[in-house]
Amino acid sequence: KGITSLVYDKTLLTVAQADRIAEAFPNLKIGGSSNICSESRRIKSQREIESIKAAQQITDSAFTHILSFIREGVTEIEVAAELEYFARKNGADGMAFDTIAVSGKKSSMPHGVPSDIELTKNSFFTMDFGAKYNGYCSDMTRTVVLGKADGEMKQVYETVLEAQKKALGVIKSGVTGIEVDAAAREHIYSEGYEGCFGHSTGHSLGLEIHESPSFSSANKEPVFACTVMSVEPGIYIPG
Repeated sequence: KGITSLVYDKTLLTVAQADRIAEAFPNLKIGGSSNICSESRRIKSQREIESIKAAQQITDSAFTHILSFIREGVTEIEVAAELEYFARKNGADGMAFDTIAVSGKKSSMPHGVPSDIELTKNSFFTMDFGAKYNGYCSDMTRTVVLGKADGEMKQVYETVLEAQKKALGVIKSGVTGIEVDAAAREHIYSEGYEGCFGHSTGHSLGLEIHESPSFSSANKEPVFACTVMSVEPGIYIPG
């Protein structure tokens, strides 16, 4: 009663859903706007942060568990399934996104899909996964080596780790996404890996795994306190 207009988020409602609302409330002035929900969700409340922390704690425990599970001969799918089973068994609502568990040449694919390929010694194995708790997402990427890493593997790993540290070193309330991305990207490029880092350095997460803002070369806006962000630079060398 007394409501004369309604605005919905066009990125979250389908055309069919919007039409049904218009049919149900013919006297309302109804219009769509982009990203009104995502903008309001940028700054997280303490309750939201606690839920994300709980989700990440489950994810951390899953990684610790999986280190004793992965071995030569186990398949990528089996690892992905074990991660998801452990997370659910330990309190997760489910997974925040489709689990990535890829080995060998496939580890150079940032969004690779697990298959029945068996893990082999002396090769990279990358896992990107996250539990969801109380509706909130977590996100973790970890790369390990079965057996012994060679010199090039160590160089790539240490370069990415140092890039992450440099990004973390510039993060503070009010920093722009460009500044954080540049801190990581410039280090990776300075080590000879220009063109091998094809995504942004990080993104916000909450009810959805990818929210605004981002640590990217396109984000000139400041990122403020109580925004939950991932920091995940990478190097991807085909083959």
